[in-house]
Amino acid sequence: MYATNYLEKSFLNIMKNITLTAPNEVYAGLYITNPGEEGKGVEVNYKGYERQVIKFNNASESDGQIQIKNLNQINFPQSSTDAGTITYIGISDSKLGGNMLAYGKLVEDLDIRSGESPVLMAEEVVVFSTGQLSKTYKKKLLHVFKGESIQGVQPHLALFNGNPENGGAELLGDNYERVAIEFKSPEESSSGQSIISNSNEVIFNRPSTDWGVWNFTAVMDNKTNGEPIWIYDRGIVKELKRGYMPKADTGALKFAIN
Repeated sequence: MYATNYLEKSFLNIMKNITLTAPNEVYAGLYITNPGEEGKGVEVNYKGYERQVIKFNNASESDGQIQIKNLNQINFPQSSTDAGTITYIGISDSKLGGNMLAYGKLVEDLDIRSGESPVLMAEEVVVFSTGQLSKTYKKKLLHVFKGESIQGVQPHLALFNGNPENGGAELLGDNYERVAIEFKSPEESSSGQSIISNSNEVIFNRPSTDWGVWNFTAVMDNKTNGEPIWIYDRGIVKELKRGYMPKADTGALKFAIN
């Protein structure tokens, strides 16, 4: 499934110290057309139809993806007429109206005939998160669907030798410390995806001693300790020697969720 702009922006805003408040319950709805990034598809409409509460398991890793699945079978009310062909499902924060959080195409289209009750089987609805988000924050994002809010943070940029999720060590040395990042409000890119970028120039202190090898960069959720939010493999190795001052220009740090 794909996150809507609403969920993307709500999540990205935690980087501006704005808490993402999760809904108490989320609801599955059936759609005849693609809801898209704005969550505005044509929802099926027959007498008695209503969105159904959907419950998810805890996020887990499978085939390299962090994902959640619906716990139970979801039964929609029976239709007394031919109601059309369902091609998408959407997950919203309200039984009526509200905001769509995610949407996805059915593996097989579902024709709703008179006398039929649409059904989504247990573990048939899979929501997953990919990209450069850390595993911790992929799980946090998915657990929004389980009613768990995400606290806003003051992000800091940190330099690592190795992936911090796989035993990589943060650089050390005289004068080294993480640098605070300020972010602009999320903006929609040409692809329709919401992106957030830094509004300040991020400049590390000038090393007075060698700091070591730098090959990973992480956005951390705290000035000290804490968890990585985004992890970036630079693809090159840079030995930070005395006098070299790492920096990122305004707008150079761009982040999105998938």
